[in-house]
Amino acid sequence: MNFGFSYIGLIFIAMLLIPNIIWTKHKPEGYDEYSKNENKVFLIFERIGEALVMTLLLIFKDCNIRPRSLWIGWLILTFVFMIMYEMYWARYFKSEKRMGDMYSSFAGFPVAGASLPVFAALSLGIYASNIFIIISVIILGIGHIGIHLAHRKEVMGREEKTNEKVTEKSNRKSKKSKRVVRVIKTILLIPVCLVVLLIIGIIAVRNYNFFACYIDTSKGVDESEYVEINGQEQFITIRGRDTSNPVILYLHGGPGSPDSSMTYTFTNELIDDYTVVCWDQRGCGRTYVRNESLDKENETVTFDQALADVDALTQYLKERFNQDKIVIMGHSYGSVLGSTYAYEHPENVEAYIGIGQFVSFASSTEYEYIDALEKANAAGDDTTKLTEAYEKNLREKTVESAGEMSTFAAPYHKAAREKSTILAALVSPTLSSEDVLWYKNVTSYDAFIKYCGNLMDYLITVNLRETQTHYEVPVYFISGECDWNCAAPDMVDYAQMVGAKYDLIEGCGHYVHNDAPEEFANLVKDFVSNVDDEYNQPNIEDADVENTEEPSTEKTEELTTDTTEEQTTETTEESTTDSLKFEMVRGGSYIVPADFENITKEDYALHYVQEWENTDLDMYIMITDAMQADIPMSLDEEYEQTVSSYSDSSDLPLNVKQEDGYLISGVNEEGIITYQKVKVYNERYVSIYITYPSSNSDKCNKIVEDFVANFIYE
Repeated sequence: MNFGFSYIGLIFIAMLLIPNIIWTKHKPEGYDEYSKNENKVFLIFERIGEALVMTLLLIFKDCNIRPRSLWIGWLILTFVFMIMYEMYWARYFKSEKRMGDMYSSFAGFPVAGASLPVFAALSLGIYASNIFIIISVIILGIGHIGIHLAHRKEVMGREEKTNEKVTEKSNRKSKKSKRVVRVIKTILLIPVCLVVLLIIGIIAVRNYNFFACYIDTSKGVDESEYVEINGQEQFITIRGRDTSNPVILYLHGGPGSPDSSMTYTFTNELIDDYTVVCWDQRGCGRTYVRNESLDKENETVTFDQALADVDALTQYLKERFNQDKIVIMGHSYGSVLGSTYAYEHPENVEAYIGIGQFVSFASSTEYEYIDALEKANAAGDDTTKLTEAYEKNLREKTVESAGEMSTFAAPYHKAAREKSTILAALVSPTLSSEDVLWYKNVTSYDAFIKYCGNLMDYLITVNLRETQTHYEVPVYFISGECDWNCAAPDMVDYAQMVGAKYDLIEGCGHYVHNDAPEEFANLVKDFVSNVDDEYNQPNIEDADVENTEEPSTEKTEELTTDTTEEQTTETTEESTTDSLKFEMVRGGSYIVPADFENITKEDYALHYVQEWENTDLDMYIMITDAMQADIPMSLDEEYEQTVSSYSDSSDLPLNVKQEDGYLISGVNEEGIITYQKVKVYNERYVSIYITYPSSNSDKCNKIVEDFVANFIYE
């Protein structure tokens, strides 16, 4: 909805008024007598409608020609109606100019002198997607067509009384014939009217969303523009109520799935506190349409080029909004792009937020399969096709085979709160024909691969566990609890591996930011607002990893930690005494690089150090299930033989230690074995890996708590 002079509106008004001016000199005989009987209510509607329609058609430039618009058919229909209107007047001026001639039908349109311009104006309002024009036309139509129908009824009634010379039999046949025609017209008009009403409804919601998204640009910014990025003019939207706020750059998923037309669903919840930038990446969306002549086959679209484009856009935003760093937010494929950029360029990134974080095809597909298989078995369903598809994917390891497996898994992975992204786009205040033109290019998988094949080839090789084992910026992951496109459990494992904060939003799917925008935005605000206080820690390279003796203190209260059998989320418990304040965190399952023993860092868990180094805690203890994590215990040969030699575990020696930190085995009076690998990094940070039988987790939890207490305070 854009204000500005409309030359199309001016042409329309000229075509409407010129015949009426001529008509004033060629009125039918007796017209003034009929006009005295006009319904006053209809007359008010007509006058108000005329004033509104003519004014609005002139002040909204959306009525002007937009050559690539998919709505152009409505503009063409507007002038078809108006040409018919001119033809109607030409016929009248050549007639005897009776009242019957003026109120006659033309080309099947009753009272054509009134109905044709109303239909034309309605079509123009739909073309402009302007509910104000449409409402004004409806007001005009009620008055103008209502008056003409009343005149027609009066005229035809008089003529029938004067000229009725037909027999009763022929009159019955005529009425029957008219009734059949009326039924046929009604049957044809009903679907047309329903379609028009649906379109008007969509336009009404779009216009409502336009005002809901309104931003006062005297202090803020609300722009859609093309910015030169590495040789291409690329499309971005920038929205925020205060340009001094922190900047968030949102990277859409896919690859090749721009969603700038529907990001209003969640950005509306953020623009009070942030300036949010959405971008149609190279080779898709409005950016592709703009540069189609330069790179029709997307030859320049590679992951390295995408990273270079992110960097160029980041520099542009930093300079424009006078920011030292910006927040990077990536969804799905965009989370790979965003996390990689944050990993490689921490100097430009205030924080990174991954939505539906992608980790790897292999692990995500495995989680998806296992969950679907469990649910299928629980329901008693046949799992043959699901299992065959999964095994096929293990052999082929392709996007196609993973997609086939997902087809069979999908019935078990429905998200209760999932909202339609298509509907969000249809009622978007910023939806453009260019958005639709891009998706027209990728209606099939083969067409999609044609444009996005390079990025998909790269994506199938991605495994963030191997390439991005830690970050030097604060990291936060948000996923829908029911997201299996980028499996939520896969994200959880990766988050715990790199020490990232994460949240799952109940009942939501892959587009969690669209499914629960307010809840999503609140989580983002809470994270970003606390970045400086909680996450601005020293670089991990500088962390003190020297082993020191454990601090001694007086005996403290009994430790308790809330846990679950699966331990899929982090829980923390803080305890204090007069001399020691510490926090114990029980983490979930971790997946550790295969070359765990050879990595240069003391341990991947050391990444927690940078998060807690500047807190007021005296000690930070991380507990991780080592069996689920598959963490190598590095037992020496003698110890391995010792463990394997005890079948009933009753005589297992206690407190066996190794030189590199501590490797402690213990057994309680009930014969439950636990193995703990303890690493003392410094006097404030300890990591503990626990292995114990999951069937006895409740009992073992108590052993863990006792062990920690003894380890610290003995």
